Amino acid sequence: MLTFLYKFIFPVKEYDTKLKKNVYKIKRKWNALVDKITNIIMPIYYKFFKSSYGLNEDERKEKIVITVTTIPNRTKQLKLCLETLLRQTLKPDKIQLWLDEDRFNKDEMEKLLSDEIRKGVELKFCKDVKVHTKYYYSMQENRDDIVITVDDDCYYPENLIENLMKEYEKGKNDVICCRAHQICVDEKRKVKKYSDWVWCSPGIKEGRMLLATGVGGVLYPPNIFGSEVFNKDVFLKLCVSQDDMWLKTMELIYNINVRKVNTYTKEWFTIKGTQSIRLSSDNVDNCRNDESFDKLIQYYNIKL
Repeated sequence: MLTFLYKFIFPVKEYDTKLKKNVYKIKRKWNALVDKITNIIMPIYYKFFKSSYGLNEDERKEKIVITVTTIPNRTKQLKLCLETLLRQTLKPDKIQLWLDEDRFNKDEMEKLLSDEIRKGVELKFCKDVKVHTKYYYSMQENRDDIVITVDDDCYYPENLIENLMKEYEKGKNDVICCRAHQICVDEKRKVKKYSDWVWCSPGIKEGRMLLATGVGGVLYPPNIFGSEVFNKDVFLKLCVSQDDMWLKTMELIYNINVRKVNTYTKEWFTIKGTQSIRLSSDNVDNCRNDESFDKLIQYYNIKL
């Protein structure tokens, strides 16, 4: 169903990022309308159609692990995100939901997500490392597996994993993503402000200067990073709320290429009621991304 609904969304094109013409405004309004319709349809659809969802049960050479975290004020909407992950055309071997052991009650979460747990979702209680919780524990626990990170506030199409894996099979040393921004530098090779990067990188398929955004789903090959990616003393000090910036820095350190599934990106449907607290607003509007990325580049002495 979601794969079908996403066909009605306009992708970001080159001219969309340069001029806010009337056509661009109409496209944005149309996409917002389809988003609203999706938020009406999908909860009803999930209530009545439950026959084909779950995890992979076949032997697989490379296991696929989906990892996600959440915050207390999104627990009511969390079921909708998990439903999209359980209904994939190419099913994952694990779906791990990492929860702060100090903020979540085990019994309450098991009751709330009883259907999803029965279908294979694992509740993993841990010490909170802020936004980094999404990948930090799962990448360590599943070092020899493919790890796909997702955010908890989106409706993901049923072919998300299938599309990521198709691209992964073309070259298994790259980070694969659905959405990425192109990092831009000035004539002195100094990184420009985050707001001046090429948003969604239309027309650009791959490169070391692409920053994969977690909201679209990102595939990390087995053992792609060295141990520095787990240096929480550094990331909690320099980029406590900017996991995308931290992982991009690790990609630069380890010379890892980033590749998109499609050259032109479609924005994901946002689950209604999940945006009362948005890290992206603070990170972008208050330039937290710029501050963190600058600190990381200086700390690791990275030359762009």
